[in-house]
Amino acid sequence: MRPSVKFFFIPVLLAALQASQAFTQERKPLTLEECIDIALKNHPSIRAVESGVSVAGEQYLEAKSSYYPQVSANGSYTRAEVKSQQTFVSGESETYSATLNLNQKIYDFGRTGGTVDAAKSRVVQRGGELSRTRQDVLFNVKDAYFGVFKAMGLMKVQETSVAQAESHLRQAKGFYEAGAKAKFDVTNAEVVLNEANLSLIKARNAFKTSLALLKNRMGLEYNYPLEIDVATVKVQADVNLEEGMSDALKKRPEIRSIDAALSEAGASLTASKGGYYPNLTASASYGYYDQYPLGEGDDLFQEKNQRWNAGVSVNVPIFEGFLTNAKVSGAKANIDSLNAQKVELSNNITLEVTQAYLDLQDAEAMISVAESGLNKAKENLDIANGRYEAGVGTIIEVTDAQASYITAETDLVNARYDTAVARARFDRAVGVQ
Repeated sequence: MRPSVKFFFIPVLLAALQASQAFTQERKPLTLEECIDIALKNHPSIRAVESGVSVAGEQYLEAKSSYYPQVSANGSYTRAEVKSQQTFVSGESETYSATLNLNQKIYDFGRTGGTVDAAKSRVVQRGGELSRTRQDVLFNVKDAYFGVFKAMGLMKVQETSVAQAESHLRQAKGFYEAGAKAKFDVTNAEVVLNEANLSLIKARNAFKTSLALLKNRMGLEYNYPLEIDVATVKVQADVNLEEGMSDALKKRPEIRSIDAALSEAGASLTASKGGYYPNLTASASYGYYDQYPLGEGDDLFQEKNQRWNAGVSVNVPIFEGFLTNAKVSGAKANIDSLNAQKVELSNNITLEVTQAYLDLQDAEAMISVAESGLNKAKENLDIANGRYEAGVGTIIEVTDAQASYITAETDLVNARYDTAVARARFDRAVGVQ
């Protein structure tokens, strides 16, 4: 019995181990790139704009349908009573008809072409809106991800602060019990420890808040078990201002959108001008028309009752109450407005790239300053701890040095966060997706 029990449990244990490994893999901390990928697939704002792109695409196909023949089939049955002797059938009669109709627009001097081109330009505009939305989601995820990175760093700083305060309190109690220091050292160390614990509580709450914000920016539910790998945060701050400006004026979706709007306005102007000219259309129909006295229409759709026609018609506009003039003037005014908007947009983009570049340079410089400050604060804390342990220093020196060290650590965390966000802002300014 024991061998069989043994061999029964081995597969079960292996299956449990595999399931545990699979669960661990599913719950592995996410990198920034993985968070971005999830957001771009799940964020509701992107799905909403994608629907708008689909709508614009269908409207473009709808506009193109005017290029093709319009075919329709008509059928009717009529029963009537006619008392006049001059009609083809007097008395009660039945009429049957079946007709196939064809209409084809031949030429309308740009009306249809302009309408189609305008619809096509709207598709490009919606595509620009989608790119802009994706860029916003991308930046917001980066900002929130770096916010978690910052919150986690500040939480670790406060954990270090608590550990240092606890160590100082133990030293103060030891000196007090040995009669080497006054009670003041103990109470002072206790006050510092309480303040450190309060700061740690706030830091942990800030970390939870930042994690909730990241979930929101990724389009996830609030209870999603999210873990991230902030150790992978690396920032490349080497950028070129001139290249950034050039890229921004080519890649920014707002530029593509306003160019598409200008194309749409130009196409609308062409369509409006078409109202000054004739409209040429071809039409044809083929069918049967049968009329019989009531109850005698047994042999329908005979060759003798066939009917067909074909022709071309020209519609020449003479006076439309100045409608075409108003449309043309409105289209021209719209083009002038869009050209002015494009100039303003280009200026704003140039300014945005410049500000993002300067902010990035400033933030990067602050890292070096913060690292130097931290080294000096650490050295000062080591000296204060050594003097206090030797009995020649005071607790005030120790707590002041500890506070300076915590401030320096906090400054370094903030500087690294500011640099990461500044690079993300620069990437968005130049149109990186």
